[in-house]
Amino acid sequence: MTEPRIGVGSLISIARQGGWDASHWVRRGEQVKPVEAANIANDHSGQQVVDWAAPSPVARDPLPVLPWEPRFLPAVLADMVVSYADSIPMNREFVASNVLATCGSLLSSKVQLALKQQGPWEETPNCWALNIAPVSSHKTPGLKPAREALNRVEERYRHQHQLEIAAYQSKKIIYDAQVKSAKAAAAKGHSLGSLPVEPVAPEQRRAVTNNVTYQALSTLAEHGPIVLLDDEASGLFAEMTDPKNQPAKAFYLAAHAGSGSFQTDRVGRGAVFIPRLCVSIIGNIQPEPLLRILLGAAREGRQADGFVQRFGFMTMPDPLLHTELVDLPFDFSKWTAGQDAIVKLVDYDPSQHGAVASMLGTGLPYFKLSDAANAIWRAEYARQLAEAQNTELLEAYRQHVMKQPKLIATVALVIHALEGHEGDISGPVMERAVAASRFYLSHAKRIYYMSAHDIYAEPARVIANRMARGDITGEFTAREAQRKGWTGCVDPDATTSIMALLEDADWIRPVVQAASQLGGRPSKRWQVNPLAQGAKC
Repeated sequence: MTEPRIGVGSLISIARQGGWDASHWVRRGEQVKPVEAANIANDHSGQQVVDWAAPSPVARDPLPVLPWEPRFLPAVLADMVVSYADSIPMNREFVASNVLATCGSLLSSKVQLALKQQGPWEETPNCWALNIAPVSSHKTPGLKPAREALNRVEERYRHQHQLEIAAYQSKKIIYDAQVKSAKAAAAKGHSLGSLPVEPVAPEQRRAVTNNVTYQALSTLAEHGPIVLLDDEASGLFAEMTDPKNQPAKAFYLAAHAGSGSFQTDRVGRGAVFIPRLCVSIIGNIQPEPLLRILLGAAREGRQADGFVQRFGFMTMPDPLLHTELVDLPFDFSKWTAGQDAIVKLVDYDPSQHGAVASMLGTGLPYFKLSDAANAIWRAEYARQLAEAQNTELLEAYRQHVMKQPKLIATVALVIHALEGHEGDISGPVMERAVAASRFYLSHAKRIYYMSAHDIYAEPARVIANRMARGDITGEFTAREAQRKGWTGCVDPDATTSIMALLEDADWIRPVVQAASQLGGRPSKRWQVNPLAQGAKC
C-alpha cells in the first residue's frame, strides 16, 4: 500500500508542537525566506502561523504526448482517418488506433513478422486498442470505421457460409442415400463395403462481437481471429480485477499472443480445442475508472499483471476543443477506399508477396526484415531494453515497453500489406513503425504516471471548486470530509492524499490542537484559506 502524502504545512505544524519558532519564516512556493514578525498572525488557538498565500490551481498538467502523424498508417487508411475524424471533429488517434487493431486482427491468421534474421522470433500482428477520454469526446464515433469494415467482413463470411451450407446439404443428401442403400443391402444379407464418411455441417466464421462471455468467445475463436468491440470497456476491466474471474483473464492474456493453441474442458460440451487462439480487443473507457483500476493494482502489488500492458494502441490525447459547429466537407471517396482496403485483407495471400514458410512449422508464413529494417529495429530494441531496465521508471510502464515488439510488428505488417510492398520489410516501413511505437509509448507513460501520481487531482479540484464558490468554509476534519461523502474521500488514505494536494496548493492548512490535560492524542483539523472564494481551481 502506498504511503499517504504529507504536505509541507503539516510538517510545519508538527515542528511547532516540538517547539520550533515559525515567527521568522514564511513559505513562498518552494522556497522558505525570513520575514518580519509583523507578517505573522495568530489563529484561534493563539499559535503563531504564517500568513495565507493565494490558492493556486490543484495538481500539475499531465505528461506531454507526441503528436499523431498520418505516416503511422498506410496512405489509403490515413486519408480515410483524417477526412472522417476532422469532419466530426474528434481526435484522429481514436480512429487510427481502432483501424490498426482491426487490420492486425484480419492479418493474424495469415502472416507473421520475423524479428530475428537467424533465430526464431515471429510476432503475430494482434495488438489491442484502448481510447481513453472523458464523456462527450466522440470516442463512440471513433469506432465507426472499424465497426463498418468488420460488419462488411462478417457479411462476406455469411455469404461464404451460405455457399458452404449448400454444398454440405448436397453432400448430406448423397450420404443419406448411400447409408440407406447400405442398410438395405445388409438386410438382404449382402456384405458391406466401406461406409461413407458423414459430412460435417460448416460453422459460420465471425469477425466481430460485442457483449460476450469468455466461454462464448472461445467458441467464436475456434474458427479464426475475432475482434471484441467494447464501447464501454470499464466493465471488462472491472471483471479482470475480480479474483473470481481469473480463468477469463487467463483466456484473454493467452488470446493476445494470437499464435498459440488453447484447450478447455467443459461439462456438457466436453473438450474444446482452438488450434490458434486470437482475440483482439478494441475499446473505449473514461479516465477515472481506468486510473482507479491502475491505482488499485499498484496498491495491491499488481502494477504489471499484463492485461493493461497488452493494449499497445492505447491513447489519452489532449482534449480537442471547439467553440462552434464544425461542418467540413466529407470526402466519401476516401472513406470508400479505406473501407475497401480493410475488407480486402480477407483475401490477402502473403506467400504471393514474398513471405516464406515458418521456421517453427506454425503454419503461418512470415516476412523477414531487410538489412536496413533490421538495423533500425536492433537500435530501437536496445533503446527499449534500456528503458525497460530503468528502475527509476514505474514498473507498469516498464512492462508496457516490453510489449512494443508486437505493436511494431503489427504496424509494419499493416503498412507492408496495404501499400502493396513485396519481399522483406523495408527500412522506411520499419522507421514508420518505430515512430508509431514511440507515439503510443508517450501516451502509455502519461496514463501510468497519472494513475500513480494524479489519481486524486480531480477530486481535489472538485473540492477546491466548492471552496471557491464558498460552499466549504471555516474548519473541518478529514473524518467529516469522508463521512459527508466529499468527492474522492472514500477511505482515510484517499482523504489524506486529497488533503495533501489541497494543502500544497494553499487551499487549506492544518490546525493541530494539543492534547488536553486529561491525555489523549493531539487532534488535527483543516482550515480553509479565507482567500479561496473566487480563486481559480
